[in-house]
Amino acid sequence: MPCQIVRAPHNARLYYDTFRALNPLDYARMEPGRVYGYEDFVPRAELECSEYYRQYCVHTFNEHALVGCFGEPGAARAWLNLSRGAAAGAYERRERRLLQALLPHLARALKICARLERADAEHRQLREQVDAVGFATLLLDADARVGVANRAAQALLQAGRGPQLVAGRLGFAEARDQRAFERALAEVLGPGAQRDSASFMAAPNSELSISVLLRRLRREDGPGAARAEAAVYLRPRAASAPFLRVDHVASLFGLTATEARLAVLLAEGQSLRQIAQALGITETSARTYCKRVFDKTDTARQAELVRLVLSSVAGIGDTP
Repeated sequence: MPCQIVRAPHNARLYYDTFRALNPLDYARMEPGRVYGYEDFVPRAELECSEYYRQYCVHTFNEHALVGCFGEPGAARAWLNLSRGAAAGAYERRERRLLQALLPHLARALKICARLERADAEHRQLREQVDAVGFATLLLDADARVGVANRAAQALLQAGRGPQLVAGRLGFAEARDQRAFERALAEVLGPGAQRDSASFMAAPNSELSISVLLRRLRREDGPGAARAEAAVYLRPRAASAPFLRVDHVASLFGLTATEARLAVLLAEGQSLRQIAQALGITETSARTYCKRVFDKTDTARQAELVRLVLSSVAGIGDTP
């Protein structure tokens, strides 16, 4: 949108409410990298006879205008509007050249702003996706620096039991758990890593034990390409929140709501008898649904299904 520079707020409202449609400056026809004045669209004599000039320009000291259009053809564009009253006289060629010289710098600034806005939008979308996962989730790099942590992960970290943040890096209070975490991280993001995922149990003999799953999201090899990212999923043994969201599992594998619910319960380690009770169906029906899930996911055993579901849900929002 063009920004009309005026001397008071009420003049801006007057322009947009009443006189904007009468403005001879046709912003849609302006090309990036060029400077325009009233005379590029209407003869001066015709302009001074117009209602726009007599009722608006004269009273707001906008008798002379200079507009620089910047941006990229077919992409985002912006306009820098300059205006002054009749007493100051028309803009000279020197002033046009100065504005013309400024436009490439403004175009670069606009490009940077557009890039930052896209990055911000992607970051917001990523946070929404991570928050949508029904268990504690963090995104980190090969040095264990955490970039994003959803609300469940933040609550777990603040509890100070097991996983913790030290100088922005994920770690574990117990030395044994820390070593297991470092091995898993190296398996997924270390030099020459071949595995897409790794897992371990933190504090396995404690009521505070936590299942930890790491899954690589991205790794870029080569000179200057040190970017590597992994998703870390943490689930306390006593967690009451569902480990996986049924709608995500259904969408990923083309399952019905009942089939997806069964897959989620299987991934949580429940038996067919427990699942049948939870779903209000017979064990025979649960076995039938289980077979359908195995067929649709191309798996044959519960362990295979669990690995597939966990690794696939962990890859929501992957970057190719």
